[in-house]
Amino acid sequence: MDKNDWQRAEELFHQALELKQNEIESFLQQACADAPELKQAVLSLLEHADHTVDLVRPIEGAAEHFFETADALCGKRLGPYRIIRLLASGGMGAVYLAERADDQYEKQVAIKLIRASAIASEMLLQRFKTERQILAELEHPNIAHLLDGGATDEGIPYLVMEYVDGVEINQYCTDKQLSIVQRLRLFVKVCAAIQYAHQKLIVHRDFKPSNLLVTADGEPKLLDFGIAKLLAESGNDEWAVQTSTEERALTPRYSAPEQIRGEAITVATDVHALGLLLYELLTGQPVYGEALSNRYQLEQAILNDTVIPPSVALTTQTKHSAQEIPAATAQGLQRQLRGDLDNIVMKALSKEPQRRYQSASALAEDVTNFLEHRPVQARATSFAYRCGKFLRRNRLSSALAASVLILVTVFSTAIWLQSRQLEVERDLAEQQRDVAEVEQGKAQAMSRFLLGMFTDLRPNEAQGREVSLREVLDKASAQLDQQADHELSEQPLIEARIRREIGDIYYRIGQLKTAIAHLEKSLSILRQHPDNDPRDLFRVLLSLSNTYSRADRHDERLPLLEESVEISKRINGPESEQTLGMMTNLGGFYNDIGRAQEAIELHTEILATSHRALGEDSFITLLAITSLGADYISLWRYQDAEEYFRLGLQRSTEVFHENHALALYNLGSLATLLEETGRYSEAEDMAREYLRRTTQVLGEAHQDTYESKYRLARVLLRQKNFEEAEALLRNGLQGLPALVGEQHGVVLQIQSTLADLLLQTGRTDQAAQMSEVALNGALELWGIAHPKTLPMALVMARIHQQQQATDKAFALYEKALAGWQSLDASHPAQYATLVAMARAYLDKGEVADGVSYLRRAVTLADSNPDIFHDDLPWVLKTLVELLHKEGDSQQAQHYAQRLAKLNQQQSAGYSGAH
Repeated sequence: MDKNDWQRAEELFHQALELKQNEIESFLQQACADAPELKQAVLSLLEHADHTVDLVRPIEGAAEHFFETADALCGKRLGPYRIIRLLASGGMGAVYLAERADDQYEKQVAIKLIRASAIASEMLLQRFKTERQILAELEHPNIAHLLDGGATDEGIPYLVMEYVDGVEINQYCTDKQLSIVQRLRLFVKVCAAIQYAHQKLIVHRDFKPSNLLVTADGEPKLLDFGIAKLLAESGNDEWAVQTSTEERALTPRYSAPEQIRGEAITVATDVHALGLLLYELLTGQPVYGEALSNRYQLEQAILNDTVIPPSVALTTQTKHSAQEIPAATAQGLQRQLRGDLDNIVMKALSKEPQRRYQSASALAEDVTNFLEHRPVQARATSFAYRCGKFLRRNRLSSALAASVLILVTVFSTAIWLQSRQLEVERDLAEQQRDVAEVEQGKAQAMSRFLLGMFTDLRPNEAQGREVSLREVLDKASAQLDQQADHELSEQPLIEARIRREIGDIYYRIGQLKTAIAHLEKSLSILRQHPDNDPRDLFRVLLSLSNTYSRADRHDERLPLLEESVEISKRINGPESEQTLGMMTNLGGFYNDIGRAQEAIELHTEILATSHRALGEDSFITLLAITSLGADYISLWRYQDAEEYFRLGLQRSTEVFHENHALALYNLGSLATLLEETGRYSEAEDMAREYLRRTTQVLGEAHQDTYESKYRLARVLLRQKNFEEAEALLRNGLQGLPALVGEQHGVVLQIQSTLADLLLQTGRTDQAAQMSEVALNGALELWGIAHPKTLPMALVMARIHQQQQATDKAFALYEKALAGWQSLDASHPAQYATLVAMARAYLDKGEVADGVSYLRRAVTLADSNPDIFHDDLPWVLKTLVELLHKEGDSQQAQHYAQRLAKLNQQQSAGYSGAH
């Protein structure tokens, strides 16, 4: 028999040892059907094994008796420790909870007693003592410390370990409903612990989920280095040690192929175990499932079976294992795992040790690369791939990264295909050659432009400097304008496509003015070529419409939206994702211009159609849900709006992820809604979370980030947290105008809110200057009769009143009230103006007029119970007092009862309106 035959005989020998006597023959008959001499060799080994057992029976007998009385050990001492209770037991021994019993200090520990089979020779006993001394030097926050060791009176060795009060890592992830990102961050800590041990020249060898506990504060603790190997023992290979047959101790399901074969144990063995753990954390199921009925089948699977990638494994999950991963559908999880995470796991699980990561730290680094949107080692990187990761590092949304990847990939593919087409068609007719030459010119122009656009990403040009996305885009814009008079001017449709892509990216990073310039130029070019592909026109109309919306240029949106819907119906079909998406945008426009009821009707129709035609997880379905929330909040129907926003937040997080654009929009909208309904503490928490996520995704210098600061500042102002609110508002005024211009709606709203804050903090003159700028800008942008202008007019009127400019104040109050009534005679936003006018009349001593306006305010508040008003208790109390003075006891009693009911609701913790 050669070496390979003896190795196979050794494997079969160990497998047969685990079988019952009457099962061995049939097992060997099947396993050695093609090699009768192999069967005889295994039978010989089994026969001699009986003699080996006789040599160790005395110590085994004592040990077995010792473990049979495990419960009786409770209360007894081992050295300075008293055993409290049994924690766990297994093939290698038992683990007890113990405490210090020598009155030196109080400490609970875990004591592991080793079974006889682990110390069946003097050599192994000596090895145990040596490893115990080495392992005592492992001092790492994520490794359970070895504290002490010794032997019982019966000669059974034991280890004294740090007691870890925690939960197995898989169970912890399930109990805490950790996301994929949270599981990966936990895994990186585990890698750090394994890497530390490797640096001490120790491999764990038996690394598995049950050896990893996570404490209540979320720190993983690696246990059980009892069978670890010392890498430095090998005589001629400092990174590997041969593991002899009689020493092998492992858990088959979490073993590497080289362990099964009895080959050298290296750091790559633990890397493989880390890969097994990562697979289980990501999919909720082990690589080698429970269906494998015995050890032989399991080992054959480890040696020969191809591992199914994690994203594919999700499609075959059992009902139980699918529940391991929270808050996402299987489809959403597959999207997260497909690609880099699949590649990372599969590299760690390579059958050949040399093809795995060279260290635990290399594996951890690749996981960190994924978390930070950097290229990973586990895949060959292309230019487009590196470019995509570069953009993600610049904190853009996933949609932005996709845009640039599509830009490079699609155009590069087009260039290649067109070049191939030219080679094939070179000998065709003259008119075909002319067409080909035109296409070649387009391809060459596109190729040169793209190469110039990304030149600065090359190491020679970058010279170690991190090139920002804005630099790449600005250079591309300048390059485009420079070429407009010659090369690209001869390829206008190519120029239009490039300008649309660049304009769309500028839009996504909040650079609206530049975005509009590119998109309008692209549209102008396409209008001059009506015979071009209508899909190009559709895409530009969509991008420009969205950009106009963000820039508050709503009047220019309607013709674009209507044209887009008609084009999409013609080229995509009436129930396509593109058509329904454009119809959703059209409904959003109706809401923006005050036609909220029409928007509700349209969005309700879209929701039903999309759910039927595209499915419940479709982006359009979730967009329609979110849009209905926005529609209902415009009608002050906060309860309905809250239901849609909460559903939109839940579903967009499940289907996509928590930082998806839809999830962020719903989160920010809920913060505003909670503010409007008086739930300020909840609103503040949600507004802070919205700011955190927006900053994480988009960075500090983005329109949405400044808007999120404005939302938080409003909530803080309601709670009289003036200092932080002012800092946020001034930060917005410092950075936002550079992105959207001085006359943008959000800039004006920030100015007016800051003026209100200055008024409340006694800085009336500064408030007047700021408010005048904001109001004049709003009047120019929207006119007086607009829901965004009228609150600014109210702030200015209050400032006039504080400055004793009573006539100016009353004139502005009257204009504001008339403005609201022109929008809707019973518009609930009139309330604040009515109360302000009542105060002004009462200050002048005109009680009758004051009472009249207060009554109107109460009637309006009662007709809109979802809306919260901070000053409603004051309004009711003032009415009671004034009506009593006038002798109208009946009306005074009516408002007193209303006040009592309001106070009762507030004392009961009512968090709605009033």
